[in-house]
Amino acid sequence: MTALAPPEIVPFRVPLLGGKYLLGDCIGAGGMGRVYRAHQPELDRIVAIKILHRALADDPHVARHFRTEAIAAARFSHPNSVAVIDYGETDEGVPFLVMEYLHGRTLSQIVRDEAPLDVRRAVTITAQILDALGDAHALGIVHADVKSDNVLVHHTRDRGEQAKLVDFGLARIAAAPDADGAHGDNAFISGTPAYMAPEVIRGGAPSPLSDGYSVGAMLYELLTGATPFGGADFDEILRRHLEDLVVPPSLRCPELAIPRHVEEATLRALAKDPAQRFPSTAAFAAALLAQEAPVSPRTRRSTATRGPGDAITTLVLPTASDERHAYQGVDPRRALAAAELEARHAVGAAIIAGEPERIVERYLELARLLRAGGHARGAVSELEEALDLLCGGDWPCPCGAATANLLVALLPLYIELGDRGAAARTRDRLDRSTTLTMGRP
Repeated sequence: MTALAPPEIVPFRVPLLGGKYLLGDCIGAGGMGRVYRAHQPELDRIVAIKILHRALADDPHVARHFRTEAIAAARFSHPNSVAVIDYGETDEGVPFLVMEYLHGRTLSQIVRDEAPLDVRRAVTITAQILDALGDAHALGIVHADVKSDNVLVHHTRDRGEQAKLVDFGLARIAAAPDADGAHGDNAFISGTPAYMAPEVIRGGAPSPLSDGYSVGAMLYELLTGATPFGGADFDEILRRHLEDLVVPPSLRCPELAIPRHVEEATLRALAKDPAQRFPSTAAFAAALLAQEAPVSPRTRRSTATRGPGDAITTLVLPTASDERHAYQGVDPRRALAAAELEARHAVGAAIIAGEPERIVERYLELARLLRAGGHARGAVSELEEALDLLCGGDWPCPCGAATANLLVALLPLYIELGDRGAAARTRDRLDRSTTLTMGRP
């Protein structure tokens, strides 16, 4: 019997992307594409490659938008921005972008794991991103989607923690008009709701000032663990950007000694009117990096004792006279806005003092001001928050008359908004609350 010769061993050949890159595992995904770790054999280095979603590649607008990312990034080089190495297309004609690969975490991951961040660390990271944006703006490039998920943070030997801005997929090149004279894709509204500037929400073109607003929202998130305006749905978040005042970070996180200049810079960056914001990212950074500014009076602490060893923290609030003075004789709506801000301060003080009756009074006043300003839904949100706070907290008496007062205020608001189901539930809950209160000895 004749032995069979062993089969010839033929090396397995893996096709290289664009003839240069060997794809590895997927390390991220976004609205426009997926990001893969890859190896470039020719230079023996690891890179990151973003490939446009196949379903989007056939859309001329999206394909042009993706190419805009490559052009913008190629024009721009900064220590705090991820470097773009190459641009190409797959054999099927799907565009891809090659970037430097970084070992690190996204800022959104850091927020989830560690927020609120130490103030100095938050300011340092923010200043690095502002510096990168300043150079981009000087080239006519607007990022248009600054957010914590688009910032990578890694450690270097000489610079310590270094932040790098990524994903210029939503960037605009303001200095390069289209063939028809229009500037880029200004009519294309895009971005991430939690960080989106009011003028962009209204359909305006992204600009350096809207980038500054997004950085302000990101800094607020680093300081408090949450973006300035949350909501149950997309529309609610956008509405709050347009209409609601920002709760000062020191009220969200009173345990942090947030310097006054940091809080003021954050709030200025989040001004609804672009003209009231910092004129440039350099001005924003300079305000954040100011030295030896006193701690915000909202975060100064004093202690008193309820009993031996039982210390409580109270909040020392600034007077709102300066805020009211700025609006007197100018615009009744602004005067109402100043009163609303003062009411929010008072709510924060009552919560920290831990006095249920005072908490209810302050929330009721805030709701009254919101309703007077035409924001009935905002008033409902505040009163519902008060109910959750009282009935879910460790207060001595979370229910009873205090809860009834909130329900009494909520009922006409639900009726005004046409929410019959909520109105019926509130009426039943009010009846039960009143019965319980009257039945007590």
